[in-house]
Amino acid sequence: MMLFASFATTFKEGQSMVTPFYMLTILPAIFIGQPDIDFSLGLAIVPVVNVAMMVREAIMGSYQWNLIGVTVVVSLFFIALSSIIARFILQFEDVIIGSYSGSLISLLKERYFGRGSREPNRRV
Repeated sequence: MMLFASFATTFKEGQSMVTPFYMLTILPAIFIGQPDIDFSLGLAIVPVVNVAMMVREAIMGSYQWNLIGVTVVVSLFFIALSSIIARFILQFEDVIIGSYSGSLISLLKERYFGRGSREPNRRV
Protein backbone atom coordinates (compact mmCIF):
# COMPACT_ATOMS: atom_id res chain seq x y z
CA MET A 1 0.00 0.00 0.00
CA MET A 2 2.92 2.32 0.64
CA LEU A 3 4.19 1.81 -2.89
CA PHE A 4 0.83 2.85 -4.33
CA ALA A 5 0.56 5.87 -2.04
CA SER A 6 4.13 7.01 -2.68
CA PHE A 7 3.04 8.51 -5.99
CA ALA A 8 0.33 10.67 -4.40
CA THR A 9 0.79 14.40 -3.93
CA THR A 10 -2.04 14.87 -1.41
CA PHE A 11 -3.59 12.77 1.32
CA LYS A 12 -6.85 12.50 -0.60
CA GLU A 13 -5.04 11.29 -3.71
CA GLY A 14 -3.15 8.74 -1.61
CA GLN A 15 -6.40 7.40 -0.18
CA SER A 16 -7.80 7.08 -3.69
CA MET A 17 -4.77 5.10 -4.82
CA VAL A 18 -4.79 2.73 -1.84
CA THR A 19 -8.55 2.04 -1.65
CA PRO A 20 -8.73 -0.52 -4.53
CA PHE A 21 -5.84 -2.49 -3.03
CA TYR A 22 -7.46 -2.36 0.40
CA MET A 23 -10.75 -3.63 -1.01
CA LEU A 24 -8.99 -6.56 -2.68
CA THR A 25 -7.41 -7.57 0.62
CA ILE A 26 -10.78 -7.47 2.42
CA LEU A 27 -12.49 -9.58 -0.26
CA PRO A 28 -11.23 -12.97 1.03
CA ALA A 29 -13.44 -12.61 4.09
CA ILE A 30 -16.29 -13.58 1.79
CA PHE A 31 -14.59 -16.89 1.05
CA ILE A 32 -14.03 -17.68 4.72
CA GLY A 33 -17.70 -17.19 5.52
CA GLN A 34 -18.98 -19.54 2.78
CA PRO A 35 -18.89 -23.14 4.03
CA ASP A 36 -19.87 -24.57 0.63
CA ILE A 37 -16.68 -23.32 -1.08
CA ASP A 38 -13.97 -25.96 -0.95
CA PHE A 39 -10.24 -25.26 -0.83
CA SER A 40 -9.04 -26.43 -4.25
CA LEU A 41 -5.99 -26.04 -6.46
CA GLY A 42 -7.69 -23.17 -8.30
CA LEU A 43 -8.17 -21.23 -5.07
CA ALA A 44 -4.69 -22.15 -3.86
CA ILE A 45 -3.22 -20.20 -6.80
CA VAL A 46 -5.19 -16.98 -6.16
CA PRO A 47 -3.19 -14.62 -3.90
CA VAL A 48 -4.73 -13.54 -0.58
CA VAL A 49 -7.73 -15.84 -1.10
CA ASN A 50 -5.40 -18.83 -0.80
CA VAL A 51 -4.13 -17.77 2.63
CA ALA A 52 -7.66 -17.06 3.87
CA MET A 53 -8.86 -20.49 2.70
CA MET A 54 -5.79 -22.20 4.17
CA VAL A 55 -6.44 -20.59 7.56
CA ARG A 56 -10.14 -21.54 7.40
CA GLU A 57 -9.27 -25.16 6.64
CA ALA A 58 -6.69 -25.23 9.45
CA ILE A 59 -9.23 -23.88 11.93
CA MET A 60 -11.66 -26.59 10.83
CA GLY A 61 -8.92 -29.20 11.40
CA SER A 62 -8.39 -30.16 7.77
CA TYR A 63 -4.78 -30.09 6.59
CA GLN A 64 -4.36 -30.62 2.84
CA TRP A 65 -0.58 -30.47 2.65
CA ASN A 66 -0.36 -30.27 -1.13
CA LEU A 67 -2.64 -27.20 -1.22
CA ILE A 68 -0.80 -25.67 1.73
CA GLY A 69 2.45 -26.10 -0.20
CA VAL A 70 0.99 -24.43 -3.30
CA THR A 71 -0.29 -21.57 -1.14
CA VAL A 72 3.12 -21.04 0.44
CA VAL A 73 4.92 -21.12 -2.93
CA VAL A 74 2.46 -18.66 -4.52
CA SER A 75 2.68 -16.35 -1.50
CA LEU A 76 6.49 -16.41 -1.54
CA PHE A 77 6.48 -15.65 -5.27
CA PHE A 78 4.30 -12.57 -4.82
CA ILE A 79 6.30 -11.41 -1.81
CA ALA A 80 9.49 -11.65 -3.89
CA LEU A 81 7.85 -9.86 -6.82
CA SER A 82 6.64 -7.06 -4.54
CA SER A 83 10.11 -6.72 -3.04
CA ILE A 84 11.70 -6.46 -6.49
CA ILE A 85 9.20 -3.78 -7.56
CA ALA A 86 9.73 -1.87 -4.30
CA ARG A 87 13.51 -2.02 -4.72
CA PHE A 88 13.20 -0.69 -8.26
CA ILE A 89 10.87 2.16 -7.32
CA LEU A 90 12.77 3.20 -4.21
CA GLN A 91 16.10 3.52 -6.02
CA PHE A 92 14.97 6.90 -7.38
CA GLU A 93 15.49 9.85 -5.06
CA ASP A 94 12.58 11.93 -6.33
CA VAL A 95 10.13 9.13 -5.46
CA ILE A 96 11.54 8.78 -1.95
CA ILE A 97 11.38 12.49 -1.10
CA GLY A 98 7.97 12.90 -2.74
CA SER A 99 8.90 15.28 -5.54
CA TYR A 100 7.96 12.87 -8.33
CA SER A 101 4.58 13.91 -9.71
CA GLY A 102 3.80 11.00 -12.01
CA SER A 103 2.34 7.55 -11.66
CA LEU A 104 3.93 4.11 -11.56
CA ILE A 105 3.31 3.68 -15.28
CA SER A 106 4.98 6.98 -16.17
CA LEU A 107 7.92 6.11 -13.88
CA LEU A 108 8.38 2.81 -15.69
CA LYS A 109 8.18 4.49 -19.09
CA GLU A 110 10.66 7.22 -18.17
CA ARG A 111 13.18 5.24 -16.18
CA TYR A 112 13.03 1.64 -17.26
CA PHE A 113 12.14 1.90 -20.93
CA GLY A 114 14.03 5.17 -21.50
CA ARG A 115 11.03 7.15 -22.71
CA GLY A 116 10.31 10.64 -21.46
CA SER A 117 12.17 13.87 -20.87
CA ARG A 118 13.42 13.47 -17.29
CA GLU A 119 16.86 12.29 -16.39
CA PRO A 120 16.96 9.51 -13.81
CA ASN A 121 18.02 10.54 -10.31
CA ARG A 122 19.55 7.36 -8.99
CA ARG A 123 20.68 7.00 -5.40
CA VAL A 124 24.28 6.03 -4.97
